[in-house]
Amino acid sequence: MTPHLIRRVTILGTGLIGGSFALALKKNLTDIHVCGWDRPEAVREAERRGALDQSFSGSLGGALASADLIYIALPIGVTLDILPEIARHAPASALVTDACSTKLRIMEEAAQHFPGLSGAIFLGGHPMAGKELSGIAGADADLFAGHSYALIAVEDGTTEKASNHPRVGAFLKILGKIGAQPLWIGAQQHDYAVGLASHLPQLAAVALASFLYDRLDENGLPITLAGPGLRDTLRLAGSPYSTWRDIVLTNRELLSASLDLFARRLDDLRERLASRDLEADFDSANELYRLLRSL
Repeated sequence: MTPHLIRRVTILGTGLIGGSFALALKKNLTDIHVCGWDRPEAVREAERRGALDQSFSGSLGGALASADLIYIALPIGVTLDILPEIARHAPASALVTDACSTKLRIMEEAAQHFPGLSGAIFLGGHPMAGKELSGIAGADADLFAGHSYALIAVEDGTTEKASNHPRVGAFLKILGKIGAQPLWIGAQQHDYAVGLASHLPQLAAVALASFLYDRLDENGLPITLAGPGLRDTLRLAGSPYSTWRDIVLTNRELLSASLDLFARRLDDLRERLASRDLEADFDSANELYRLLRSL
């Protein structure tokens, strides 16, 4: 660890991801001073949870003034709006990184305000960890442990230089300390992969849950006869729309195409309900499940 490079961290947004990052720092890197910026009631709750050494609300200037690492854990739309202000206030020696769930729009906007490796540096990121619950109440110091952490490669050839930069190296060591597994990937490739592996399953869970909800009768059927399998299948349906609104908006082209293809697969299954051809689909599904269990 190179504590002289990252001694003070300011986390913008102290909800599930930001709060979990703060708790992870407090648990694993006790020499780092952790600041949080959010609504007054949000940072008060984060302080109560022991996640912060110092809290800020209102103007960003004071919160960012001495930060070595600025960790943006805000919704995508808010992040896009606030990046210019962060760039104005970020110390020249700071590393700025985000945790947004889509990356192409973020990286395009960041390139306009963090143009190179001199001055404050921007590093796109996305921890592949989370819960269906939002807010600091669901924050967990071990949320990132054992999970991939996407870091966004820049297509103009500066990725290798950035990955070898001392500030980026210090952040990679922090990720190692909290148990995350860094994975370099391009922004477009990232959005494609999470669109299929994360965003499509979310919409599928919402569709199935709303379909069943519309068919509840006065006795609660069919849910009163549901076993734990349905609850496991619909865990994602507990995620609030406020969490997913910006994700859907910034990855809608990929999601639209994916939904079309998925709908065709459902049509294929319907047409083969009376045949033994479904065995091949079950075999493929079983194999994918085994792969997921091995990760």
